[in-house]
Amino acid sequence: MKKQNNGNNAQDNMNNGSFIPSLLSKLLFDGFQNWIRDYQHNRNIKKHDVVEEKLIVVENLQLKLDKRVKENKYKIDTLRVLLIMSMIMNFVFFAVVLVFLILMF
Repeated sequence: MKKQNNGNNAQDNMNNGSFIPSLLSKLLFDGFQNWIRDYQHNRNIKKHDVVEEKLIVVENLQLKLDKRVKENKYKIDTLRVLLIMSMIMNFVFFAVVLVFLILMF
């Protein structure tokens, strides 16, 4: 006597224990396929010119350095003006004190 097939192959497979290994093998195969595809994709992404990347980094560092040099030059010029003004004020104060002392004695 033949068993009637009602279209429940998955149910029959679950009953005789072959459903889990077939599902597991499909999952493993799909996972392995995805891993290979991702690995190849990552290898293609990493195929870039390292020298070009380093040149870009050096150019950015050079721009930052130029900006700092300009800022430092501005600060030095400002300090130079303040120093000259301070020296002039000290000279004027010294002259006033000297004149005051000469006139007092």
